[in-house]
Amino acid sequence: MGRYNRIDLNAACKAFYGAADGAITPGMKIQLDADGLYTVNSTAGKINPPRIAQEDALQGKTVDDAYADGAQVPFIIPQRGDEVAVLLKDGQNVALGDFLQADAAGLWIEYAGSLSAITATELKAVEFQTLEALD
Repeated sequence: MGRYNRIDLNAACKAFYGAADGAITPGMKIQLDADGLYTVNSTAGKINPPRIAQEDALQGKTVDDAYADGAQVPFIIPQRGDEVAVLLKDGQNVALGDFLQADAAGLWIEYAGSLSAITATELKAVEFQTLEALD
């Protein structure tokens, strides 16, 4: 298995920015709250365009650098054909071709529901673990 230093693997996604409301790690699914701030996704299986926090490469940050409360978070909204690296929930055993969805903590898990709610697919054999265990 490999490890990526970027979230947007084919550099095709437009980056957006928003202020964080709480800690956010690159690769997590985030959502816009009513107060105009971005938080970690709070509803498992929620169907909406996936906003994925990415590393702040313009500031010299990597996928290992989490954002603190109030920080400006760059994020992408992948489109069909885009390749992205996401942060899998610890213990997930995702195989090539499995469908993914975000859980209620913004981490990605294997999807077992109907095909209408697909948010991402695992295109490469890459495993992300907890930040302390990244290889």
